[in-house]
Amino acid sequence: MSLRSWQSKLIFAVLIILAAISVVQGVRNALRFSQDFQWDASRALLIGINPYEQSIADAEEEKAGKSRQLQKEKTISSAVRAKENGGSQKGSEDGEIEDTDPTKSGTEKGQVVNKPGEDLPARGGETEDITFRPLGDQRLDEFYRSFAEIKAPQKMEANQFPSLLMLLFPLALLPWHIAKVIWLLLNLFFTAGIIFLLRKTFFKEIKRELFLAVMLLMVAGTPWRNQIGVGQHTLFSLFFLLLAVFFSEKKGLGAGIAVALSLTLSYFKYTVTAPLALYFIYKRRWKEFAASVLLHIGGTFWAARHLGASFLDMIRQPLQVSSFLTGEGSIDVGVLTGGAAWSPILALVIMGILFFLALRLPKGMDTEYFTLALLFCLIMTYHRSYDFFVLAAAAAGVYGISNSGRYRILSIYTLLLLWIFFGLRLFSENRFSLTIAGIFYYAFLLLYGSELVKRWKQV
Repeated sequence: MSLRSWQSKLIFAVLIILAAISVVQGVRNALRFSQDFQWDASRALLIGINPYEQSIADAEEEKAGKSRQLQKEKTISSAVRAKENGGSQKGSEDGEIEDTDPTKSGTEKGQVVNKPGEDLPARGGETEDITFRPLGDQRLDEFYRSFAEIKAPQKMEANQFPSLLMLLFPLALLPWHIAKVIWLLLNLFFTAGIIFLLRKTFFKEIKRELFLAVMLLMVAGTPWRNQIGVGQHTLFSLFFLLLAVFFSEKKGLGAGIAVALSLTLSYFKYTVTAPLALYFIYKRRWKEFAASVLLHIGGTFWAARHLGASFLDMIRQPLQVSSFLTGEGSIDVGVLTGGAAWSPILALVIMGILFFLALRLPKGMDTEYFTLALLFCLIMTYHRSYDFFVLAAAAAGVYGISNSGRYRILSIYTLLLLWIFFGLRLFSENRFSLTIAGIFYYAFLLLYGSELVKRWKQV
């Protein structure tokens, strides 16, 4: 692709406009929401509240609430059928039906009930439950109140290990409305940093025009925009992972320390970066890899002592919270298995395959290994579509193979990228669109894997 032709100039003009629109909308969403930031979980840990116990309690309460709602619907449905059949107005369970006539005195159906010191004031005529449970900390209560006021109530979902939540402590010290603005600015900085670092690492040999086109597609796509809007952590993690890659290409003690520290920070979104971190095993950076793990073990011991919990609880409880999300992803193995309890076993098998390849692949296949790990990381554990912006980073490995005349890989990759970045949004990520994305993705993964094996044999 050359910028000299008018067709290329038109394409780049369209991409720039789409990217600009995406940035503006992403910023607007982030200023309003940023609900996945996990500021609340970090704040709770900071002040000595166990965020995992709170998250588990909230999840169990939500599950119980859904069960009660289902039972209520069954009871009302049974009573309606009985009335239509001329029978008595008795429910199937307790012989009574709930009075749902909103014209009668008392609390109207669906109206919020004020509980002193607990709930927001009722907002006349609105029917959504906007209540929240105070946790005894003014700033945490302000966090939940702010979402309740826009009728988007939140519950704590602390699925990050404590040593990762500690990374947010500087922001957890700040009020929520200030912290989320800083987090937005940081995510914009991380985006720019990712683009810079990709060019300095895996995209060094890629033509400038192609690189710019892929990066503009990334920013213009729905996944990146939603990543910014909900305040996710993948931009943070990918930035520091690539920073570690950047420093790993340099020599000296200072570079080694920079690799270890950057890798430590990159684990924030460990479901993405833990598989990618095996790249450093492939590069035989054993000391830096070990140091990054040991630092988190130390942080976990501190958190256990801070909360008065056991070390094992600080590992088990975050995983328990994460298990509630299994099956809620997009096209990962957890979705394919229907959220089965044995889904994590598949993830461990994939990690085992990547570890084996890290030990056996010959030198000179850096980009190919990184691309394969990236493709696997998005399906081995729970991921929603907002994490799939990282697919743009796979272009370097795809382009390298396609240079050998294997253009079918590049063609499928392009279709996959366009479908996930733009197609899913057109269909509101319904089952049909996700099925198409899954077919594209797994077909591409198998094809890329087979070509990588062929190249391995050639090397």
